[in-house]
Order: sequence, then structure tokens, then C-alpha cells
Amino acid sequence: MSIAATLAGGLKAQFGTDTKPVHAGLAAKFAVTAAQLAAAGLTAGPGALDEPRGFIDIMNKAPSPGFAAPLAALGQPLAIDRHGILTKAYPSCSYTHRPIDAMLDLRPQIKDVCAIERMCIKVPDAFVTVAGKRNPQTPPEARFSITWCISAAAIDGEVKIPHFQPQALARPDLQALEAVIDVETYEPTHGATDLAESAPDTLEIKLTNDSTLSSTIGKVRGSPDRPMSRKEQRSKFADCMSRHIDTVQSAIMFDLLQSFDDDLPIRKLLGDVMPVKQ
Repeated sequence: MSIAATLAGGLKAQFGTDTKPVHAGLAAKFAVTAAQLAAAGLTAGPGALDEPRGFIDIMNKAPSPGFAAPLAALGQPLAIDRHGILTKAYPSCSYTHRPIDAMLDLRPQIKDVCAIERMCIKVPDAFVTVAGKRNPQTPPEARFSITWCISAAAIDGEVKIPHFQPQALARPDLQALEAVIDVETYEPTHGATDLAESAPDTLEIKLTNDSTLSSTIGKVRGSPDRPMSRKEQRSKFADCMSRHIDTVQSAIMFDLLQSFDDDLPIRKLLGDVMPVKQ
């Protein structure tokens, strides 16, 4: 019943479960399906978004600016040209990324993580609603845990897919450090627009010698304003592909994808060029 409910439209209650990433997959799947059905001549009501009994009326009810303005500007310019691409630097909820960046920013100043007495991460309150899992028991919960991600970044100096596997969840060092991280929330002055620089995240670390460290991050790594380097992108790609191909194959595939165009069929990429392990 829970899966059926989320298939009807996607529910935030699924954040921190296996079903959450299915939302993105289904959105992509049905976008293609809708285009194919329209191309095949299937008809649909033109007022499905704004008119009574349409999307806003059924799903929202509260006053809404409607879709007329954004639809009129659709493709003028394309959103990808206007906003650019945000490459996720870490395999976790986007709301964990700036806290991770803050920890990695301060880590060189900490000679030993055992010197950390306490930490406090200050984030917009809406972000904690999504990524505020504590003491995660499952990989999906860990991906939606700001404190778990900070702990991983502090101890290992990186946050990668293995940090969200059952073996990592059982690590006493990660569990112990996660337990000494406090979370404080605040209401941004201009609202909690996703990862807006005007509503930053701040990490404060108290060390056993009574000194404190602090880092405030507004621009998330991987955004157009703070892009990942080619080396960082290659490393992230290798992490994502680690369960399927080795590092040599991953590097070749990454470089090939950077210059990939319509002249090379996708089956050539996945088959003849780079066979994937079964």
C-alpha cells in the first residue's frame, strides 16, 4: 500500500527508504512515455494543469500562481542553459552536501578526529525535515542523515558509496562520532530556497583543547558557481560504477562519454566499446 501510494505521485514520506530514488526513475520513465503517447496521437485535456479538477486543484488547493507563466516561457531559454547542471559530488541527499563540504574544509586543521569533543551543524529547518535522520539503521536512512555524512567526511576524508553500505553502518567509529554532532535549525530570511547561498550551512567544531573551528558554506560543490574539476568528476563516476566495471574500464568510459554524440549508438558504448560485467 505504501509503494502504491507513492506511485500515485511521489511522497516525501519515502525519503530515507529504497522507494525514494524510484521517484526520479519513474518521473523519467513516464516523461518518455508521455512523449511517445503524444507522438502516437493520444489526446489529453489541455487544462490538466490549471483548470478545475486539474493538477493544482486536486493536489494543492491553496492559492497558487499557476502554470501559465512558466509554460509561456518554456524553452526560452532552456532551463539547462539558464541554470546549468548541478553534479552531485556525494551519493547522498543534496541537503547533506554543504555540511560535508564544511567538514572537508575544516578537516586539514584537525590533526586527529579524537580531538573532536563536539560538533554543531546549523542548517535551514526545512532541510532537517528531509535529511535529519539520526543513528541510521539502513543505507537509505544514512543517505538522508546530515550527521552521518559529516561523521564519514571527518573520519575518512571522503563520502562515497561504501559509506552507505551495511558494513559501514556497523562501524563503531562512525557511530560514535555521529552521536556527538548537534543539529541546530533556523528559518531563512527569504525562505528555504533549495541550497540558496543566502541560506548557508555552518559547521562549528569544538576540540578537546577548547579551541573552536567554523566553516560556513553557501555554494554547494558541483553547482555551476562551484563546479567539480574533471578529476573530481572522474572519481565520482568511478565510485558510481565500482560495482559494475573496474577502474580502468571506468576511466575509458568516462572519457568516451565526455565526447559522446549521436553518431555512436548507445549499444556500442555499452557493448562493443565497454562490456559491462554480469
